Amino acid sequence: MSLQVLKSGLLDTIQDRGRFGYAHLGINPSGAMDTIALALANMLVGNPAETAALELHFPGPRLRFELPALFALGGGDFMPRLNGVPIPVHTPVAAGAGSVLSFSGIKTAPAHTSLSGAASAWNPGSAAGAPTGQPAPAAFRAAPCKPATSWRLSRYPNLKK
Repeated sequence: MSLQVLKSGLLDTIQDRGRFGYAHLGINPSGAMDTIALALANMLVGNPAETAALELHFPGPRLRFELPALFALGGGDFMPRLNGVPIPVHTPVAAGAGSVLSFSGIKTAPAHTSLSGAASAWNPGSAAGAPTGQPAPAAFRAAPCKPATSWRLSRYPNLKK
């Protein structure tokens, strides 16, 4: 996934699940603030749960997709928009080349979300790129996984069970 930053967000960083087992050397694990959101966004686009992703905090950035891409947002709902059209969180979304992702407010907590892109870009085979803001075709969605425990789902009230 290739992105151009049009406007930076507040404390946006690239994060993974962290590094464990080095506390005896004085090194903390670091990693994503919300590892469940990170894993969710990654699994929605078919990546391993621990794959690094952009961790965004509100106010979020404005990003332009330089190539067609399949992406997902996991965690807090910052009311994302693709080319000005509202898109869902916790759902794989196809973006065409030149599409702009922006955020307009906080709908649900937490105040951070993870943006993950598929390892290989989805190319619908047209010069116009992917249909903007449409859910990705079933062939490009991640395989179903075991549902998270109910205490984890309760953190995300807008996530459908």
